[in-house]
Amino acid sequence: MLWSSYKEDSYVQTIARSTSSRLERPWEQLDPLVKEDSVHGMLFRTFDGY
Repeated sequence: MLWSSYKEDSYVQTIARSTSSRLERPWEQLDPLVKEDSVHGMLFRTFDGY
């Protein structure tokens, strides 16, 4: 799950992933991907399919 949160007076984007591969818990929160007021992220595919 890609989500935004607040850490050290700034918005960050981070990933949480299910350790059971199911929507139910348990979930593991990874280190922030983007820091310093990154607000909300988006996922997309490039025009060449990546």
